[in-house]
Amino acid sequence: MNDKLPEIGTLVAALRERFGVGNIELSSNWDDPAAVGISVPVRPGRLAYICWYPTGYFVALEFPPPTASDLPYAEGGDHHDLSMEDTIGLVGTHLGLAGPR
Repeated sequence: MNDKLPEIGTLVAALRERFGVGNIELSSNWDDPAAVGISVPVRPGRLAYICWYPTGYFVALEFPPPTASDLPYAEGGDHHDLSMEDTIGLVGTHLGLAGPR
């Protein structure tokens, strides 16, 4: 996480604290220091792409593609200007993670 902005590092730490370190996988396919992908091992194909802006977090949700689709994923919606707590809740719900521990 050294190559990411502090706002992304803080969010990832909060996600790991809330849902457990082993339940969160980082998909940092992006060189953008303000962005990261979050997934879980038990739900392949589900991803939350998170980007930080001065106005708040942007989250794009992805699902596995429909059967026989040539697309790499199905869109699950975009969410803008979220607080950290709202981002954690949205990501947890999308990835099927349990609530606070």
